[in-house]
Amino acid sequence: MNEDENQDLKNKDYSHLYKILEVKPGTSLEEITKSYQRLIEKYHPDKAGHSRENFERFHEILEAYTELRVRIRTRGEIKIREEEDVSSKKESLLSGWRKGSNIVNRLSSIFGKVFQRESERDFIFQRYVDEIGKTFGLDLFAVCSIKGGIGKSLVSNSLAVTLALTMRYISMIMKKETQKVELIDLDFGKPDQRFLSGVEPEYFIEDLFSRKDKKIDWDMLKTGTPINNLKVISSSPSKASQGLFYEHRNRLLYYLNESDAQIKIIDFGGGLSSNLLYFLRNIKNKVLITTGERSSIEAFYHLALTLLANQILKAFCDDERIKKLTDKLINCFKNNYTVKKMIVDLESIDNERIKPENVDKFYKKELLPLQKEFENIQASTVSTYSELIEEIEKTENLIENEIEKFSGIGKDSQLIARKLKRYLSILMRIKKRADRFNPHKSRLIDILKNYKLGLIVNMCNEKRGKEVAEEIRNRLFHYTGYSIRYFGNISEDHSLRGISNSRIPYIIRKPKSEASFCFYRISDNILNLKKNITASVIKNQLDYIDELRYKWSNSFKH
Repeated sequence: MNEDENQDLKNKDYSHLYKILEVKPGTSLEEITKSYQRLIEKYHPDKAGHSRENFERFHEILEAYTELRVRIRTRGEIKIREEEDVSSKKESLLSGWRKGSNIVNRLSSIFGKVFQRESERDFIFQRYVDEIGKTFGLDLFAVCSIKGGIGKSLVSNSLAVTLALTMRYISMIMKKETQKVELIDLDFGKPDQRFLSGVEPEYFIEDLFSRKDKKIDWDMLKTGTPINNLKVISSSPSKASQGLFYEHRNRLLYYLNESDAQIKIIDFGGGLSSNLLYFLRNIKNKVLITTGERSSIEAFYHLALTLLANQILKAFCDDERIKKLTDKLINCFKNNYTVKKMIVDLESIDNERIKPENVDKFYKKELLPLQKEFENIQASTVSTYSELIEEIEKTENLIENEIEKFSGIGKDSQLIARKLKRYLSILMRIKKRADRFNPHKSRLIDILKNYKLGLIVNMCNEKRGKEVAEEIRNRLFHYTGYSIRYFGNISEDHSLRGISNSRIPYIIRKPKSEASFCFYRISDNILNLKKNITASVIKNQLDYIDELRYKWSNSFKH
């Protein structure tokens, strides 16, 4: 680094960072930290709301503090630049690179030591959940209903047991590792799975967050069953835990996703709250339960429409203009508002907000400075979102290729690779900010294409189940353009009465009952198996199921 560059860095103006943190230039780090803590609490999304503006303001404060803190502690940017630059003696390794860029100013990551406080760690989980949202949610099965008493917990339990037995048998035949199944009871305040599964957990989900005397991790919550590949995780029956949805919902989503089970079935409580909706819109596969009764079917419609509207609203970062449209969609049966009409409204909004000159301005301000770090990328004129994404992906491919080229050759090359990875991190943030130019119409079509909603009709025969499913599918398709997937019915069976009293899973207690065969057919549909495959798998394990019944009777009955 020459003297001119050195002097330029010393004279660098960071007044904009002080302004973001609402302090005067020259303020001590201690006072800056106090202001930062006040602002981070004020603008935390869980407190200020989950609008795009609040997220951007919160993110801006975090980045400003991180960067200013580094600058103060290193007496300016000089040390950072010296650490990033490679010795001039090895300059030949920098072939294709330009020197003297200001892009390093934005290299500080928000995932550093600064996130030691509780509220800051929560933001990490929020960002994690945002990333999950790009793939339309966690790959779990959420079983839910708006009404209580329609057999939701029984469905969750029986599906978990059936799938665990199926996975066990497949692994035996294929001589592969058995896929794990987790049954997770998130009916806070009234968890039934411990009764239906015949287990008594040592630790509950609440202990992850409330235990002060002992550190609890997710694996400690898993309660084993006689079926080796089936674990039960439960919320507490006694603690006041409804607040968990608000306080720790992102962390809970993180644990659910990171758990090592291949199949995860979540049993939610009845009802419909904003916190439950937040949780469900971050889960990819939702299975809704109804019965053949008219009141239950109408409740199903309300839940299905609310979930879809909430999923749409999430994709648009709770934009108030979109909220007005989703409110109309929820009440579509009254106002005859359809997704086709919503698309027309979204196109009108797009015409107002996405102007070619704004896209090009974003490109020149955000992406072009990064592209100028590479000699073999030429500046472009960008006027549409697709052109902007094309430029981002072109830059991303180049950086990834350069990282691969310089990885593992030597110390100097590793420094270059590290610098490249930081450029890649910057690019990912640019890509996220560029999403503001993604046409609303395209985003809505993507949501409908990837939205997964399943239907099970309980307490009715096969004929009535198909009638209910046909009515629901036709009506929802007319208004939303989405075709719900029907998994099957569950027949009324006298053997279902008092099932929780035995503390043995229903499938284990009555594997040959009519209701059990309904669950087997539903399992076939969920796993996309040919008809009666699951029933055949269960039939081949009846001796094993007898052993399981004996173990449950002796080990889990209290």
